[in-house]
Amino acid sequence: MKNIITDESIDLLILQLIKGDDYMYPIKTKKLVMTSGYGKRTYTLNGKKVSDFHHGIDLVGGTDILATADGVVTKTVKVGKKGGTMCQIRIRHKDYETAYYHLKSGSIKVNVGDTVKQGQVIAEMGDTGKVTGKHLHYQIDRGSNLTSIDPYDYVFNDKVITGITTGLYKVSARAMAIRSGAGTEYRIKKIKEVSTYAKNHATSQKATADTFLKVGTEVDILELKNGKNNSIWGRTYSGWICLYSHLFKEYCKRI
Repeated sequence: MKNIITDESIDLLILQLIKGDDYMYPIKTKKLVMTSGYGKRTYTLNGKKVSDFHHGIDLVGGTDILATADGVVTKTVKVGKKGGTMCQIRIRHKDYETAYYHLKSGSIKVNVGDTVKQGQVIAEMGDTGKVTGKHLHYQIDRGSNLTSIDPYDYVFNDKVITGITTGLYKVSARAMAIRSGAGTEYRIKKIKEVSTYAKNHATSQKATADTFLKVGTEVDILELKNGKNNSIWGRTYSGWICLYSHLFKEYCKRI
């Protein structure tokens, strides 16, 4: 596999990757090019500099757009134009969803409620919506931009998507801080601020000490959020703890 990086001055990352027949790209091709990666970026649109957070990756390399896994179609927008309405498809899989944006107007071959199979042609690449050129925006999330993850390794490095849901977890990797928000930029809560259960399972019971849950502590995760660098955080009754770091290193194990 060879990576070719060009034009770093405007944050445009072009990676040319060549793979065999044993993996399903979202585009029918053996040579796939990524023209914009996941995360913060700056680019030129209609002659103006634009900065935003990119919740997927932009790909070129073929015409036919393929479903990357079996699933059920939950949304389609079939008619659009460049600079206006964006044509798109969203597919729900077992534990996640995939989204396919900027499709060619009139090319979508599926309807909401349809069951699709991996490798099925669902549309053609286009340039509908706000775009700088013809491409596919491919996104993996759990139903919204807020829960998006970087698709790069799943597309190019055969990484398996792990289902992440609310429910009961066990602290497994190290003593885990309880924070006031979903990210390491938020402060660690003091023992006096957390529940009796959290206090009893913390490494210290001193009221003014930072709260770190012991390895093996069971916690009920009520809500999930993405943190910085694609980390996954869960809200407990006392605050937020990290479930997975970027690259999905597991800190808490689902029970």
